[in-house]
Amino acid sequence: MFERVRTPRTRVNFLLLLGYFKVRQRFYVIDADSMADDIDYLAKRFNCQITDLQVSKHTRQLHVSWDLELFGYAQLDHGARLRIEERALEAARISSRPVYGIFK
Repeated sequence: MFERVRTPRTRVNFLLLLGYFKVRQRFYVIDADSMADDIDYLAKRFNCQITDLQVSKHTRQLHVSWDLELFGYAQLDHGARLRIEERALEAARISSRPVYGIFK
């Protein structure tokens, strides 16, 4: 997948998303100030100057889907989200400790 990422900006963006997802299993908004050390490291690694890490919504979604695929995850479709929400609401109505109803 990495070979599909063409420009230094999108490579750094992809690797930041990948690295943070690997560690925390969450996706973060790329923030140049708080991620400056990581951005500098990757820029040096690829021998490039990164001034702007903004990518299109389509590119970010593509990177997220690649990261999920690499770690064996999948995005929930609308139907799956509705089923989970329905189950959580049902568990909350039945139990004073609804978390037990969701993960039974």
